[in-house]
Amino acid sequence: MEEKILTVSVAAYNVENTIEETLDSLVVPGILDKLEVFVVDDGGIDDTLKIARKYEKKYPDTFYAVHKENGGYGSTVNYSIAHATGKYFKLLDGDDWFDTSSLGNFINLLERECADVIITPYVKCGERSGKREIDNICSDMPEGCFAINKVKLNDYFNMHYLTYRTDLIKSIPLKLTEHCFYTDVEYACLPIPHINNVYVWQHPVYLYRTEVAGQSMSISGRRKHYQEHERVFWRLAEEYGEMTRRRLVESGQAEGSGSGRANADIYRERLSYMAETHIRMLCLKEKGQKNFGEIKDFCDAIKHNLPEIKKIAMKKSKFVCILYMTHYAIYPLLCRYYQWKLGWRRKGD
Repeated sequence: MEEKILTVSVAAYNVENTIEETLDSLVVPGILDKLEVFVVDDGGIDDTLKIARKYEKKYPDTFYAVHKENGGYGSTVNYSIAHATGKYFKLLDGDDWFDTSSLGNFINLLERECADVIITPYVKCGERSGKREIDNICSDMPEGCFAINKVKLNDYFNMHYLTYRTDLIKSIPLKLTEHCFYTDVEYACLPIPHINNVYVWQHPVYLYRTEVAGQSMSISGRRKHYQEHERVFWRLAEEYGEMTRRRLVESGQAEGSGSGRANADIYRERLSYMAETHIRMLCLKEKGQKNFGEIKDFCDAIKHNLPEIKKIAMKKSKFVCILYMTHYAIYPLLCRYYQWKLGWRRKGD
C-alpha cells in the first residue's frame, strides 16, 4: 500500500444532506492512494454512517467509516489523530468540502515538504446568498517555507487555514476537549508553541459553508453554547502560560527574542481575539443582572490573570476598550447595539 500523505478527519454528526458533497470533493483520480479519510459519525441518528460506508466499500484503502458514541467535535478529532498514518493532518467538517481542482497539487506539495504547518487560504461560501469570499491569513507573503518569526499574518489561526504535520501534533500530544463546542480553536492554537517553520501556499483548499442556522458561530449557536466557549478559552489560557514558557526554555531563548517570541505573539493575538469574541457572545444574551455579573466576572478575570491579553484586546477592539473604560456601565447599550448590528431578530437564527 502506498504511503499516506494526508489524513483527513471528517466530523460527521447528522450531516446526511451534505456528506456526499463533502466526500465527493476528496475523490480525485491519482491521489486516492495517498489519502486517508476518517469519516467519524459521532453518535448520529440519520443516514450519515450509511452513506460513509458506501464510500468505504468503493474506496476501501482511502475511506474509513467510523461509528462511535457521541463525544462532541473534539472526540472525532482525537479518534483521527490516534489512528492517523498520513504525513500531514487536516480537519474537514461534514457540511464543508475541499476544492477538488487544487487538491491534487496540494497533495504533491505535502509529499515533498516537511514544514511543521502548511497555511492555505480558504473560501467562505454563503448558503443563502451564494456569495464567495476568500480569507487569506498570509496574503502579503509569497509562496514558500519560512521560519515562524518571518511569517506575516493578517488574521488569526483557525482550522480552515491549517494543515499540521502529523508527527508534530502526535508528539505534543494534541488532545481536544470532548463534549464541548469550539474545540476547533484548540486544534488551531495548542500546536502553536511547537511550530518552527511554516509553508505558505497561495491556493484555497478548504471551502467553508456559512449562513447556516444552528452553526456554533451563528447567533443562536453563540447564545446557546457561550459557556462552552468560555471553557475552551480558559483551557487555552492555561496552556498559554505553560506551553509558551516551555517553548522558550527548550529553545534556550529569553522572552522577547527569536522564534520563541514569535510563537508567543501569535498565541497571544489568537487568545485576545477569543476573549473579545466571548465578550461579544455575552452581549448577545438577554440583558439582566445575571448576565451583567457574567460579563463583569469574565472581564475582571482577564484583567487580573491575563493583563497582556486585556491590553491587546483593548487595542484591537473599540468594543472591548469602551467596556473596560466605562467599568462595564455601558454594557446594556453595547448589548442593544451589537444585537441590532447582527440582526438579532433575523429569521432563521
